Amino acid sequence: MTDIFAWECSPVRGVASFTTLKGVDGQVAIDIIRGRAIEDPFPTGAFFEMDADFRRDVKLSDQHLTGEGGMVLIGPAPAEFIRSRELPNVRLLPVSLHDHKGRIASEHHHLLHTTTIIDCIDPQASGAMWNAIDPSLMAGWSELVLQPDLDPLPPLFRAKHVEHLIFLREDLASALGSAGFEGTCVLDLDEVH
Repeated sequence: MTDIFAWECSPVRGVASFTTLKGVDGQVAIDIIRGRAIEDPFPTGAFFEMDADFRRDVKLSDQHLTGEGGMVLIGPAPAEFIRSRELPNVRLLPVSLHDHKGRIASEHHHLLHTTTIIDCIDPQASGAMWNAIDPSLMAGWSELVLQPDLDPLPPLFRAKHVEHLIFLREDLASALGSAGFEGTCVLDLDEVH
């Protein structure tokens, strides 16, 4: 069976973190987090503001934390890394980043968006705790456990029941980890909480 890993952001000292996505309808943000299709064209006014709780953190990086879990905000180098692989059902949604004074700090960052959702998690073996508002989603788990016999998996996807996470097949995870992008973190399933 192919191993899978989660794509996460690792906080880096001095690197800016950002608030929630702005300049788009709230439903668009939910659709991104849940891996749902987004209409073309993506709004040109989409942006993030630097988090005012971290005023000293202003450095731009290869990946940033956002106020919305489930959004992978990446810079130009990881965007090119993804673009060059021509992955199915993967889009890079352009966003601008605003500094603490509201000025544009970057127009070269993207949200990584995939609409491939695979039913690959074994909720019972994972010790699933279900979301009270949306019982199709896991709110927590003991340890994520894959269903047996899932090969072949796509290189990059979201998983049913935990759609706020983006997963990578082992070959893509290895290449991403080897690329050395600042702030990018690849986690084993037993490290995902």
